[in-house]
Amino acid sequence: MQGQGLSVEVEATCGRYRDRVATWQADGSPVSFASYFGTIIAFAERLQSAGVGPGSRVSIAFLDGIAGRMLALALLRLGATVLPNLAAFAEIACDLRLVQRPDPAGLGPELQVTPDWIQSPSRLVPVAGDGRMVKVTSGTTGLPKLRVLDEIGLATKLNRSSELRGHVGGAVFIGYNPGSTPGFNTGMRALLAGAAQVNQPATAPEWLAAMIGHGATLVCMPPGSFAQLLAVAEVRGTEGLRLEEIRVGGGALSPRDAQRGEAVFGCPVVNTYGSSETGSIAHHRPALSDGVPGIVGRVYPDMTLRFVDDAGDETDPATGGELSIKLPPALWVRDYPSGQALCDAEGWQDTGDLARLLPDGRLQLLGRVSDALNVGGDKIAPVRIEALTTGLPGLTQIAVFRAPTESGSDQVGLAVVAGDGFDADAFLAHLAGKLGPRYPLVLQMLDQLPMSAAGKIDRAALTRRHQDETRNQRETFG
Repeated sequence: MQGQGLSVEVEATCGRYRDRVATWQADGSPVSFASYFGTIIAFAERLQSAGVGPGSRVSIAFLDGIAGRMLALALLRLGATVLPNLAAFAEIACDLRLVQRPDPAGLGPELQVTPDWIQSPSRLVPVAGDGRMVKVTSGTTGLPKLRVLDEIGLATKLNRSSELRGHVGGAVFIGYNPGSTPGFNTGMRALLAGAAQVNQPATAPEWLAAMIGHGATLVCMPPGSFAQLLAVAEVRGTEGLRLEEIRVGGGALSPRDAQRGEAVFGCPVVNTYGSSETGSIAHHRPALSDGVPGIVGRVYPDMTLRFVDDAGDETDPATGGELSIKLPPALWVRDYPSGQALCDAEGWQDTGDLARLLPDGRLQLLGRVSDALNVGGDKIAPVRIEALTTGLPGLTQIAVFRAPTESGSDQVGLAVVAGDGFDADAFLAHLAGKLGPRYPLVLQMLDQLPMSAAGKIDRAALTRRHQDETRNQRETFG
């Protein structure tokens, strides 16, 4: 079905697998593919009666693992532009906001989605074509950006990713925020493969129970969630699990954690790499990376890569720099609402990631451009410092972040989640010996690391926390 829009593919898939379980409701009752599609059409009827049609700009202003995806698919079928929750984008025009309950502070007209929307449709709402989806991404600066892709582009990216990464037969546990780009993409890949989707409950022990109860064979989640799942499984055991693969995306997974995961779950743990702007780029089993952090595998063969420095000049791949990917035309996306192409005329797309190419052809991520530390004029990626702490006693998690000073130079911020046997003085002495006196260290002891909505470590939040603490100390002590 290459070249067709997502709405056409969803209809064909739901017809092909109509009697299979597509997902489960919160109470555990199954939803067949036929019922899933019927609800999409029922939603489309309701939305159409509310005046939604081709070109309408509609925001889904709530998070629901099942209803949110169905509403998005109904809007695409009507030819609308699907907008995310625009709380952080007050300047973006919106014709209608879909809400679960009235929002007194809401921007623009609202339509409340109530349980009575879920009913048998009275007719088949045709595919209008020209549906578009706008997604939120961190962009290259760490600030939220909006990106838009049409239905054909959405289907092309989803199918390409499934072909390159493969699909494990059986139910898929989706461990991403359902309103996030990876949450939607994972759900759609499962749907198009005819696989049942297991939506993430509230707590890690419940995740494990849901995987066992629904017979999940594939788990897709960000690194932070994987760490929580692993901690629970190490204590409670994995009896009853049928996992064949765990895919961790949205950030690099350490070889140590991947090895622990493979030992506990008895299946491969794969780290996936890609972005809203580029689609899927690579995947890799970190447990096989010989302890080297940040490895994401070899870039897929339909992509070309290069590395550039701060001035935009190409650098030696072994030294690395900001990673730029040359995309096939079918994968190009645009800024929203300007419509401006994100890549240049040749298809080169900057990723905002610092990376380098190892001699064997594998790609190593070194961090985000926006996360790089500037210590006295020396630029250094967080992962290079984090790699120096591997295997230290009692170190459960670490995130290196920018700790700016009034001079404009950065200190090396060290956010640490400690376990038994951690010695802060020995830890700092170890790093000081590795880095030398030119790299001043600032230690933060935390119960847990802050995570973004996409499940990545939020280094910017750690920097803000440090700046707030520094400001409060200046005000307290004059």
